[in-house]
Amino acid sequence: MKIAVLGAGSIGLVPGVMLTNAGYDVTLIDAWDENVKALNENGGTIIGNIFTTLTARSNNVRFHISDRYDGINFHIRFGCM
Repeated sequence: MKIAVLGAGSIGLVPGVMLTNAGYDVTLIDAWDENVKALNENGGTIIGNIFTTLTARSNNVRFHISDRYDGINFHIRFGCM
């Protein structure tokens, strides 16, 4: 199942990484080019009151710019903004 998460900031990273860690095929999509570039190069880490540290790395989560994902067929899409 392919899932798109619209918004790859601190809110979108949490469900995106959790769904990826659960084995789903997840693509996080964001409109901010610099954010997407940084996440693809360095990954991202969220530390908070979710009882774990979530780390997103480009080898297990795909990050795309919002205007560059046309043609990808997703089963589920949801926004986190």
